[in-house]
Amino acid sequence: MISLNEKAKTNSSFNPTDVNEFLVLVNQITDLASKSGIHITPYKSPSLPHFSKLPVENKKSIIEFLRNRVNYLEQTVLNGSSLNSNKQVIWHALKSFEFIPCSDFMSKIDNDHVIEIHTLHDLVQIFHSFTFYSKSSYTLEEIFSYPWQSLYNVDAMTSQNIFNLAQKIISGEIKTTFNPNFPEYIVEEKMSEAKLKIKISYHCVCPLFNKEGVPVAAASVETLEVLNKDQLKVSRPKLVADQDANL
Repeated sequence: MISLNEKAKTNSSFNPTDVNEFLVLVNQITDLASKSGIHITPYKSPSLPHFSKLPVENKKSIIEFLRNRVNYLEQTVLNGSSLNSNKQVIWHALKSFEFIPCSDFMSKIDNDHVIEIHTLHDLVQIFHSFTFYSKSSYTLEEIFSYPWQSLYNVDAMTSQNIFNLAQKIISGEIKTTFNPNFPEYIVEEKMSEAKLKIKISYHCVCPLFNKEGVPVAAASVETLEVLNKDQLKVSRPKLVADQDANL
């Protein structure tokens, strides 16, 4: 699985407008989550050392993604729902993406599940539920600035299984919600201080279709378990003063 920032090829460039908008958007997400009792760390430093060094086109893709995320999260809250409700958040996200799920998909979701959506052709993650954040020590800046392979150690067999699954959905071999029967696997954070080890179990995968009935993405319903829970105490970094701001 890869992230939004891998799609661009231009050279990196510092643009204070991009940085400022990223700050506004991730702070909005953090504030919305806080109102539902969900803790998220948006970044460690407001200078955004990870996001700032990305190529210009990558930044644009990430900001567009975050604008859309803020929009459907606000719609969820305005509808009177909590961001702790997986069904409500995913429903508003699907409406925003204009994706059509299988008819039984919503019945497969519980509030303790982690839900992810990936595009099929390039396996870019475009959605994750708020249950994800209690299983991660990364900041929003880190999550959106680095590809999955840079953030986590993932074994080659698991990566191949996910790729093969996407190909079967694209080809039409898989058209309905199903249990992929993947073996449980463990990923480990590579870039964090906490180095959380997370066991992932798949419950089901649902193809998502566009208005023409073409499969364009897939939603996975998972259970994530942190194996080294003692490290969670170091997984909530505090916002630090921006020592570079006046340089």
